Amino acid sequence: MKYVELAHALSAFVRARKKVGLTLTFHDLRHTGQSLAAASGASTVDLMKRAGHSTAVAAQRYIHAVEGRDAEVAKALSEIASNGSAARLPRTIKID
Repeated sequence: MKYVELAHALSAFVRARKKVGLTLTFHDLRHTGQSLAAASGASTVDLMKRAGHSTAVAAQRYIHAVEGRDAEVAKALSEIASNGSAARLPRTIKID
């Protein structure tokens, strides 16, 4: 895998941002990426690895993206509970 020097990436980002007239920052892109990862089901550990965080506290600031999914989670848990036996529980749960 090839890596790009941060200074080169940042310089290209600034030029592109000016060209299209946006005011967002490079950190905005990082935050958006982490928020989208959280919304797609990434765990706290996944978020920590993606961003290089050493603590869960830092990674949990992106969990706000999954707020409001309580009904989906409750439905999935109800489906698991309706199986009536831990032996028949699925190994994975799909939350739409």
